[in-house]
Amino acid sequence: MLTDVLVGKDWKRVVEDAEVDTEFRKIPGSEKDLKEAINHILVSQHLQEICNHEVAETVVLQLHAWTMSGSLMNTEEGLPGEHRKVSIGAMGSQRRRPNFADVSPLMKHFCEKSMIQKENEDFIPCLARIHAEFQHMHPFRDGNGSAGRLIMNLLLMQRGHPILVLPPSLSNVFNHATEMGHRGDLTLFSRLLAESTFTSLQVHEDALNAKLLPSAHEALGLRFIAEAAPVAP
Repeated sequence: MLTDVLVGKDWKRVVEDAEVDTEFRKIPGSEKDLKEAINHILVSQHLQEICNHEVAETVVLQLHAWTMSGSLMNTEEGLPGEHRKVSIGAMGSQRRRPNFADVSPLMKHFCEKSMIQKENEDFIPCLARIHAEFQHMHPFRDGNGSAGRLIMNLLLMQRGHPILVLPPSLSNVFNHATEMGHRGDLTLFSRLLAESTFTSLQVHEDALNAKLLPSAHEALGLRFIAEAAPVAP
């Protein structure tokens, strides 16, 4: 419903025009929920503008600032685009988060080391690992989930992939997979990301009326050909 209201809107414009306010009143949810959802939609529309930039700490902070604009008001706890200034837990997680005093060096390590794909590491498991590390760090007072998903989308776009399609029906599975990732088991989260990426590519195929993926039969055929190929001496 929000997407329909915001079609054609420029993210730099004030979206609280009278006609938009009228439409917002028809949408269930708190003002905070609506504000965060609006921010996320508008930021997503402009990921293309920054996807060619290195995902440095300044980019991560800017993503959070855009996503949480107008939502975090307590300067003592951390504003949009700022590291948190308090120790926190995370809803649905049993694992303690790092002390707020450790966030700055952890963020530096995350951006300079963790986001580099390791040798022999496939891209989807790499994304799963990056997201798990970011969520464990929980660098912000709120909005860590949204910021983490935007980071994954930027990394996908840099590889030429469309952004993730994560329907609300999978939110519980997504959260459970993320929690498993905190404990070091990335199996479920990697599979969820792979299936979501595949779904995104299928959506693009339909929109473009073009074939981007091999059929299951073709994929199996390519696999058999590869396995049957003679090994060079």
